[in-house]
Amino acid sequence: YSTALNHIVQRDDILFGHSLGNNSLVNRTGTQTALLAVNLTDSDRNLAPSPAATVWFNASANTYINVTLGSNATNSSGNASFFFNPDCRFSVGYQNWTGFVNSTEACYQTAMVYPLNLTVMGDFVYNVTAPSGQEFVAGNVTNISVEIQSDCGQLLTDIPTTSLWFELRGPNNVTICGSQNITNLNNGTYVCTFNT
Repeated sequence: YSTALNHIVQRDDILFGHSLGNNSLVNRTGTQTALLAVNLTDSDRNLAPSPAATVWFNASANTYINVTLGSNATNSSGNASFFFNPDCRFSVGYQNWTGFVNSTEACYQTAMVYPLNLTVMGDFVYNVTAPSGQEFVAGNVTNISVEIQSDCGQLLTDIPTTSLWFELRGPNNVTICGSQNITNLNNGTYVCTFNT
């Protein structure tokens, strides 16, 4: 006579390690990318995952929204990476990113690397709205109006005027209109008043 034995087969556990990309800087403008990379170990066998595991990469677009960037399979050493090229969904500033194995993975338990950091940068786009082709007599007070937008077309209304200056170049001189002469109109336009 024989006794029936029950066995439970479970998916293997995964341990995540960070490889590259923590505290990286990346600009939304152009095709500057940040390499985000993680290393996985099948902790039940103390080896790189075999078969390969699919690692998904997320980044925070702002404080409230996570965006799934894409995925890559681990290589024979357990490494998986993704080149992050942010667009206008991602706010300028400090963001989190993570790599994870999700619940649809056939051979491995759900796992995730602790959130890591990156900084998204953007560019200013300047448009001089006034003056436009006028000539001015020396000694008169003149206003220069500049509209400032982000690289994503958002009017920037909260730039501290202490961090702005306008440089005016003529054929024989350079004039600096400093922060003490700049007024923020709170609509993306900054006006510099100076004496010609």
